[in-house]
Amino acid sequence: MSPIWLLLLPLVAAAGVRYGTRPLGVIGVFWLLSSLIAMTLQEALIGIHASWLDWPIALADVGLLLFFAYVGRNEGDVRVFGLAIVQMLLFVLIELFGAHAEGATFLIDDASRMMLFIVNVVGGAIVYYAHAYMRFEQGDAKRFLIYLLLFIAVMNAIAMSNHLMHFFFFFELTTLFSYLLIRYRLDETAKANALRALWMNQIGGIALLIAALVASSSFDTLYLDALTQHAGGAAVMIAVFVALGAMIKGAAMPFQSWLLGAMVAPTPVSAILHSATMVKLAPFMVLKIAALLHVSFAGALISLFSMAVFVYASFLALSKTSLKEILGLSTIALLALMVSLAATGEERAREIVLMLILFHALSKALLFLVAGVLEKHFHLKDIEDMAGLIYQAPRSVALLVFGFLSLSVPPFGLLLGKLFALIFLAQMMQEQSWALALLLLAALGSTLLALLYFRLLSHLLSRSGERAAMAHETIGWGFGVPIAALSLLSVVLSLGYFYDAFGLGALLATLALLVVSALTLRSFAKVERVKEYACGERAPFVGALAYYTLSEAYTAKFIQGFGLFFGLIALAGVLS
Repeated sequence: MSPIWLLLLPLVAAAGVRYGTRPLGVIGVFWLLSSLIAMTLQEALIGIHASWLDWPIALADVGLLLFFAYVGRNEGDVRVFGLAIVQMLLFVLIELFGAHAEGATFLIDDASRMMLFIVNVVGGAIVYYAHAYMRFEQGDAKRFLIYLLLFIAVMNAIAMSNHLMHFFFFFELTTLFSYLLIRYRLDETAKANALRALWMNQIGGIALLIAALVASSSFDTLYLDALTQHAGGAAVMIAVFVALGAMIKGAAMPFQSWLLGAMVAPTPVSAILHSATMVKLAPFMVLKIAALLHVSFAGALISLFSMAVFVYASFLALSKTSLKEILGLSTIALLALMVSLAATGEERAREIVLMLILFHALSKALLFLVAGVLEKHFHLKDIEDMAGLIYQAPRSVALLVFGFLSLSVPPFGLLLGKLFALIFLAQMMQEQSWALALLLLAALGSTLLALLYFRLLSHLLSRSGERAAMAHETIGWGFGVPIAALSLLSVVLSLGYFYDAFGLGALLATLALLVVSALTLRSFAKVERVKEYACGERAPFVGALAYYTLSEAYTAKFIQGFGLFFGLIALAGVLS
């Protein structure tokens, strides 16, 4: 079946939700059909020519930028208004240059297929879940579901786009829908965070427009596959500005606040932004232009910068207690790891990045969905309040524990991806000595994330006499079906990857070790653990309960340092 159906199905589903009487059935059919299409795409390159879309998209682009200017003026935000004007001026310049080369409007390669799989399978699960979640929310639930479905349509379009200006249009549409979703609750905090997400992502759009301007004037083409065939300073400059737009979309320092602020929205918004769709554009975009960064000073700077973000975001997550904030910071960290690997331009890194994209999407979507269950059923958002919850809500906590284990233990794919990344960097170091810094930072960041995950597990598995066991815990079909689907998919795909990499013997040995570990932990289930108290004696240091943080002054200095490094990357692109 043609992948163009992936652009139409979300639109049809949105119309069904708007005018139908059974939105859950409409969403279920959409999820099934779109997942089947995404999973059966051909392995070869798929090119689709549709040059007739150029003018309609250009006109829609003008309307979108005018809307951004209107929002800035209406909300009194000079940044949104000013950035919209800058985008409009750059857009006019690009249209005046008017690149004439022809090419495939949509092009589906291995990275596109992975994105389409994630957007439709994981994104569809989140929309299905959202139907149940919105029963606990005030406001127009149908409008919310329609926003999510349209968001998926836009993400399908951007995953297939091969024209840089089309890519910019869909990039800014993701910015628009993230703005609408974040401000859904319409309180002052939601509106402020939505505006922050809008103007920060507008900066990413400006970076893409600069890349398009250079491409049009230097190579007379705006098609990504044609641009990656060039070499030299102008080509590297294009790659740098595309990468800058990608890193802003991935909330790299110093732009992390827009993604963390998005968590004021309903939990399905966090799930679809953090795991299934928008932020995955960061490594995806860098993969698209990675060939231009291979063995370049600019590529090395981007890799080093992103790996530093990986370490810092992992460290920062250790000081947080809000579950969604921890998930957000660990998302920023792992996105930075993917971008760093992709920016090396090495073909060996490509498969590793795609593997990390897939398993991060599955695990983080699962964790956010379970976090939503805890929020709505138990009114819990902070891990400090979850001690002993496993005896009150064993199913929910077991799913949360499973989600964290899928990030940190074998045979799950995310750990394999990080292992393969370390091996790749060790091999790369033999050819390029500066890769030693990448290897050391990657090892440090991975260690910090492992410490974070096991600190969270120590809270979730602790026993407290303050909670009474529940007679019956109900998750519900609306929540349970997508959570079960993501869990099963994570297990099946992880086992497949592990088997392909290490063989049946290693897989069986690893599974046996997991079973023995689980049985050993189960033997402690009836042990009563109470909170320690001091009675004049020296209090012992308990590492699992320690927090690691920086003062506000040092945090500000770190953010400023990341900003300067970010500026240096942009300068490297200009001087290329």
